Amino acid sequence: MGRNSEGLFELTKAESLDPLSLIISTDLADALCIAHLFDEAVQQSKKTLLMDPNFAIAHYELGQAFEQKHITMKQSPSFRKRSRLPDTMAPSTQISPTSTPSWEGR
Repeated sequence: MGRNSEGLFELTKAESLDPLSLIISTDLADALCIAHLFDEAVQQSKKTLLMDPNFAIAHYELGQAFEQKHITMKQSPSFRKRSRLPDTMAPSTQISPTSTPSWEGR
């Protein structure tokens, strides 16, 4: 807690050393989201998706950033696309097309 800047620095450094790593790029998007830098997290996720449009974790991270920005599922094709991609994520982070996003209950 409170070490977001250090984490962002290390992930940015890692990305500069391996700019084609989808995992590092997605981890950076996740760290940006944790740091409440949602616009930057969206941009980082989109950057990852330019490298691989079917990288499910990047769609998940983009959806997470959109959720934090209060963009609805209808406006977020990443949530819909993630539900149609092969299962490459842990079951606890899977998104079902029939699930209720947390913001809809507010």
